[in-house]
Amino acid sequence: MLGSEKVSLTTLHWNVHWQCSRAAQGSGGNCRVEAGKKLVELSQKAGAHVVAAIELAHQHGNPLMLPELGLTDWTQVSGPCKGFNDIWDSVALALAPGWQVVDSGGGCINGANDPRAFAVARVKPPLPVHACPELCIVALHSPHGTIPMGKDKVAKVCGKALEGCAVAMGDWNVPIKWLAARWSELLGGPAPAFMLPNEQSCCFPESMYHGHYDHVATNIAGVHTEGLNGETGYVIHPYPVTWANPVEEHRPLSVYLQLPSAQSV
Repeated sequence: MLGSEKVSLTTLHWNVHWQCSRAAQGSGGNCRVEAGKKLVELSQKAGAHVVAAIELAHQHGNPLMLPELGLTDWTQVSGPCKGFNDIWDSVALALAPGWQVVDSGGGCINGANDPRAFAVARVKPPLPVHACPELCIVALHSPHGTIPMGKDKVAKVCGKALEGCAVAMGDWNVPIKWLAARWSELLGGPAPAFMLPNEQSCCFPESMYHGHYDHVATNIAGVHTEGLNGETGYVIHPYPVTWANPVEEHRPLSVYLQLPSAQSV
């Protein structure tokens, strides 16, 4: 491993939607529990190093603790966002053993009338990445418009790691052609040169919803992908818990990033 020319970073994220977590609008009462189980199962099958759960939360918006659900010995960074009248949003960002969290934070990236959440961690990877002693990893649930809040918190947590050592993942609520603008509003720093995929991930039921919303982006130079889905380097998974009547849910996304190792140059 000391002579490796790449550092693998596999991500998995999923927006389960609030109806499933709250058993609301006709969603099954077991939906939240089953979604938690499925998230852990997908993470383990993908061999994920970083996992983000969006809107998978207790009744009043506190994110479920993924290590308690089966991601044993992982480190979780929680990003709850409380709005008016018990409206909430949440993001849970979890990192596998070996990915050392140096600093972290989270909270709201939009106002109380339409709360949207994020979580951020400055991380030391288990193997050194070229020009990146630490990485800035962000998980987000973007509003459909601009991101007006959160940039100061991201800057405080990540510092210099924003300058070419950042990875962001989540439900961006925009197709990939507008992702760079959302990135600038929350992360700043160099724009992401690597973004994928641009395919439909939203939402069940597709007879009602259609969106190319789930992406992973990075401004780390020299990134490429390879993985379980051939040359594409990502898998958009089927809707996991339709049988529990989630009312609305995204398709989970796993991405197989290969970062340039400090040993490769």
